[in-house]
Amino acid sequence: MPKILKHKILLNNQELFFFAPENDSTIPGTLAGLKENNWKLEKTNFQDGDYFVDIGCNVGLISLIVAKLKPNINVLSYDPNPIAIDCLKMAIQENGINNIRAINKAVGGKPRPNAEFFTYAENETCLIEKSISSNQREVSYFVDVISIDEIFDKEIKGNVKFLKCDIECGEFELFDYLFDYRPDILNRIDRLSLEIHPLWGEERSDKLRNRIDALFGDRVSH
Repeated sequence: MPKILKHKILLNNQELFFFAPENDSTIPGTLAGLKENNWKLEKTNFQDGDYFVDIGCNVGLISLIVAKLKPNINVLSYDPNPIAIDCLKMAIQENGINNIRAINKAVGGKPRPNAEFFTYAENETCLIEKSISSNQREVSYFVDVISIDEIFDKEIKGNVKFLKCDIECGEFELFDYLFDYRPDILNRIDRLSLEIHPLWGEERSDKLRNRIDALFGDRVSH
């Protein structure tokens, strides 16, 4: 178990605490993304009871910010890394937040029980599924991959106001499945933030980006 550090940011002049492994390399990028307004959260007009879904939430900083700013919405946060989810649960308790569900599962198109994931990009919290890359790291985990169907058919009532997805190359399988089999789910997403990882080259990345842009237009950020 890596050493876990407590961090603090100011949110509307209030302290927000989050936790992350000592050597986690994702935090500077997330903080820089917040400063650069990568997620454009202000464009989402959240109402009480709305849903924010964070697929690949990592230690949950974005989930925490949204939940803190909008305490009457529902935040569903998924990640295959048990350490990352433990960090999020610690932050939920530390900040007294009660509208986040932190779920230690991966999300894909088709369900895959007990799938193997391993550490990716040489940090503690980013995991990639072994079926996607054989570039094995030192630490691996076996985690259930649930279908996106399960979330939208069982957990969500109505539309998702904002879906954030950053799943280390798993986005290709997930969104190919949605376009081919569940376009109705895509039509229930009001705003989308999607990180596209160019593991298989620019051609495949551009194809997915073009499909997403054609459907969402200015309602998507990459």
